Amino acid sequence: MNIKLITLSILSALAITACSSGGGSGDSANASNSYYAIGDVRKSADGEGHFDDARHKIVQATDDSQKTYKKVYDILMTANNSEKQNYTVYGYHNMGSDSEKDMRVVFSAREMPETLPDTLHASYTGKATIEDPTQQNQFLPGTLSLDIENEAVTGSIRLDDNNGALSLAGIYGYMNGRLNPEDSRNFSLFGSVTGSVKGNDVQDGGFYGFVAGPHQEEVVGAVAGELSNGQELQGAFVGKKQ
Repeated sequence: MNIKLITLSILSALAITACSSGGGSGDSANASNSYYAIGDVRKSADGEGHFDDARHKIVQATDDSQKTYKKVYDILMTANNSEKQNYTVYGYHNMGSDSEKDMRVVFSAREMPETLPDTLHASYTGKATIEDPTQQNQFLPGTLSLDIENEAVTGSIRLDDNNGALSLAGIYGYMNGRLNPEDSRNFSLFGSVTGSVKGNDVQDGGFYGFVAGPHQEEVVGAVAGELSNGQELQGAFVGKKQ
C-alpha cells in the first residue's frame, strides 16, 4: 500500500506561490468577518491521490461550510483527549476500526480574521503531540516554542523524556493577503520540519497551521512527513502569545 501524506502535496503547491500561504477553511462571511478553520494530517489508502479526510469524518460530513467547521471545533473542544486554548484546539480521530485503529490528528481554530497584519512580531509557547514511531497510535507529549518575526517563522518542538526535537522554519501570512472563504487552504503558517523522533531522522517534513484570535493571540497546526525508519511523522501543536 502506497502511503503518501497530503501535507507534502499541499506544501509543494504552496511553494509555487513563494512567500504566501493557504490552508484550513472558511465559508461565507460572518457578520464579524471572522471564521472557523479546520485541518488534519491525512494519508492515501489507495496510492492514487484519494486522501482519507479526518477533518470531515470526525463529524460525518462532507461539505466545506462554516457550519461543518464549527461542529469540528465544538467536538474537539469537548473531547477528553484534546489540547484546548481560547481560540484553538487539537485532538484525535480514529480513521480505522476498534480492532485496527488509525489515529489521525485534527486541529481547529475560531476567530480566524479575514485579514492579518502584513508583518508580525510575536512569540508563542504551548504544547505539542507527536506520534510514537515505535508504537503506532500512541503519541508522545512535548512543548512548542514558535517565533514570528516580520514574515519569518522559526520554532521548535521538544519532546518530553528526551524523545527527540523538531525544528520549524517557514513563513507567515495568507495567500493573496486575505482569507479566502471559498478556499480550503487558508493556512497562515507553513514551512519545513527537521529533527528526529526517538532517534529517527525526519525526511520531507513540513508544518502548516493558523494564527487565530482577534489580536493573533494563538497558533495551532500540524507537522507531517516521513521518518528514516519508514514510519510517518504526524503530530500537532498549539501555542499562546507571550
